[in-house]
Amino acid sequence: NMAVPLIDVPVDLGVAVALALFYGLICHLYAITPGRIIAGYVTDASGKPLKYRLNGLATLVVVLSIVLFLHFRGTIHIAWLYRNFTQAVFAAVVIGLIASVAALLWGLSTPIEKRNNARRANTIDHPNAVDHQQPAKSWNLLEQFYYGLDFNPRAGLYDIKMLLYLIGAVTLETIILSAVAEHYTVNGSISVAMLVYASMMTWFVVEYLFHEFVHIYTFDFFAERIGFKLVWGCLAFYPFFYSIGVHALVNAPTDISTTQAVLIAALFLLGWVITRGANNQKYYFKVAPEQPYFGFKQPGGKILLCGWWGVARHFNYLGEIIQAAALALPGWLVTGSILPWLYPIYYVALLSSRQIEDERICAAKYGTVWHGYIAAVPYRILPYVW
Repeated sequence: NMAVPLIDVPVDLGVAVALALFYGLICHLYAITPGRIIAGYVTDASGKPLKYRLNGLATLVVVLSIVLFLHFRGTIHIAWLYRNFTQAVFAAVVIGLIASVAALLWGLSTPIEKRNNARRANTIDHPNAVDHQQPAKSWNLLEQFYYGLDFNPRAGLYDIKMLLYLIGAVTLETIILSAVAEHYTVNGSISVAMLVYASMMTWFVVEYLFHEFVHIYTFDFFAERIGFKLVWGCLAFYPFFYSIGVHALVNAPTDISTTQAVLIAALFLLGWVITRGANNQKYYFKVAPEQPYFGFKQPGGKILLCGWWGVARHFNYLGEIIQAAALALPGWLVTGSILPWLYPIYYVALLSSRQIEDERICAAKYGTVWHGYIAAVPYRILPYVW
């Protein structure tokens, strides 16, 4: 290893190559692994819905099977990624930067007159997304690099945005598995705190990949472009920051009680029920608005006013923050470290700002109908508070 001048981060070419190959493996499996093909929410310029191959969960299973095979074969220890975490972070940062530059060049290669300059992509219920503000036309090169130019670049069914989220999710789960292996190697057993944390994070990844068909109807797919924010976020920030809570647990001197673990899991489950319930209700309203969802029947109109969406305008965000808080608790309780709390703090900052953009997009899309919804549902995220 050698040290990079001015910054004390070790550069290990072997780790960088290994991570690049790992990302390449996920890309290859995404391209060849069978999966259900469905029409999405976003459309192309002609108004035809984009099609997606949903094989994320199958890809995760294949990748973890390969990792376990190589471990038991003696080729590489399953804890290798965690043991080389710092070098892997640095490699991911560099890979993310390179990929972000590639995304910019891809976007710039598209003629200006063919770019979608609106705040959101065209969708099946909003085929002409151009609104009164067209920021992409006036962005300078740095803004284009950060936010991106294309909403959904793809090659056939090879959707770049879907692939990026898949790389992040699979890498995150691999980091968790690697940390658990290191924890077991060091301690000879798995603590209750590590068990509940790893179980919650694994559930977070698995159920997300299981609900890929819902994800393609969310903000990320119709309002986020492929730029540094998303590309670097998925390749570097998503897997390596979201796992921040596991570090306090690997060598923790103490443990939590079974009762504490159950309460933490219950808190996580509460957040998941809110988030998944709200997201699924919105999804089914978009694909089958006439059908009731768990007894909630929408009384007509374009905007949900019942169920989860009658409680707060972005109630699903509250569920995500609750889940993040539950994931911070095990590491904090066993070490007193505040580092695990960076995860829920990040969620509060991210979602508090995202709901502002949500509301701007919805106001442009629905007009006076949206203002009526605000009057009927006055709370943004936290009922009776904000």
